Formats: sequence, C-alpha cells, structure tokens
Amino acid sequence: MIEEIEIPKHKLINWKKVGWYVLPVALLVYGLVVKFGVGKAQLEKDYVAATVSFKKWNQILDSKDKEFIQLDKLVKKHPELQSHYDASVGQGLLAALSVNEASPYIERTIKRTNRPFYADFSKATLKMSQGKYREALQDSLNLREHMLSNIQQNDHSTLFAFNLLRIAILSQRLGAKDQELLAWQELKTHGGWAGEDQMVTPSKHAGFKQLLDHFTVQETSLLDYIQAREEDLKG
Repeated sequence: MIEEIEIPKHKLINWKKVGWYVLPVALLVYGLVVKFGVGKAQLEKDYVAATVSFKKWNQILDSKDKEFIQLDKLVKKHPELQSHYDASVGQGLLAALSVNEASPYIERTIKRTNRPFYADFSKATLKMSQGKYREALQDSLNLREHMLSNIQQNDHSTLFAFNLLRIAILSQRLGAKDQELLAWQELKTHGGWAGEDQMVTPSKHAGFKQLLDHFTVQETSLLDYIQAREEDLKG
C-alpha cells in the first residue's frame, strides 16, 4: 500500500483544491486543429471535449472523477494530445498526492521535454510513494538549491513553491522540527507573506500566489495552517 503524507486532521488541507493554469478552450482547440489539420467533425469534437473535461477536472483534481476518466480516454485515443495535457495533468495529480496516476503523465513529459527540475521533483515523488521519506526530503532540499542557483527560477515558480511545501511536510513527517520551521519561514519569505522587510522580488510570487489561492479548509487558508504549525513548533 502506498503511504501518503498526512496533515493533522484538525488542520487538514483540501489538496483537491490545488489548481493549475488552464488554456482557453477556443485557443487550444484552434491550435490543435491547425497543427494536425482540419479533420472530420468527430476529431474536432474530441478536442473540444478533452479541453472541457480538463478545465472541469482541474478544479477538483480527483483521479476518480468522470471528467478525468473522459480526458484520459481521449488522450489515449489521440496521442497527439499528450504534449498539451501531460505536464498539467501530471502536476495536478502530484499536487493531489495521486502518485500512481501521475506517473505516466510525468514520465512522458520528462522524456519529451528533458526538463531536469521536473525530473528531480518526480523522482522525489516516487521515493515518497515507496515510503522513503528521508531520501525524498534530501532530494527535495537538493532541488531547492538547484532552483535557487538557476537564473531561470522565475519560470518555475509554481514547482519551486510546491517543492518548499513538500520540504515542510516531509520534515513534519520525519519529526525534524527545526527543518520544518525553517521551511515554513522560507515559504512565507518567498511568497511575500513574511512582512515587507523580508519580501523577495515580486516576479517570483506567481507560483506562491497560486499555492495560497487554492489551499483552503473551509474558511482556513494555508497561511492559517502555517501559523498553527509555527506555534506548535515554537511552543
């Protein structure tokens, strides 16, 4: 059985609310039709159906949802759709901690794009699925260092944000209190949530804003959860 990182129930974050950027339906369909030719009506109908299913599924990130099942069928039916959906679907499933379901999407994306940051993130995810939390934490820390030293980090702000969150949660799982506290503080600093004197360049905030916008527990935000964890760790 695959173990998953658990957050204390009294502050459980709804991972299914994590969202990813979505291309407008008309724009995506137009691009696909232009790229692969204006085919039969059924082909265009399938492209539209895939985009609509993705947009709906993207709001809940449930691998058992009918929209995901429909999208998966359409991608298998039309392999040319893989390049348009694999990365977003894989990232969404990882965000929802659906490791097994995410694997084929992430693996195809890595093979097709050769993006090292996403490859490293995926490898750490695999170790998490195997219960190798300490190794996954070290891999996540290494990824953090690599991303910080890369001048193109701004292009990966969402991945950077999720990796910092992963470091905090893995540290919590392993009982590494000092490491967890540092991770929460760094997450706030890079997200621009730690006060004006600690804010980083605003251009790096896009992924963190997305992270904050989509993590909710009824009326409790991710920042509320971070505050509660910091109080527990300092208490």
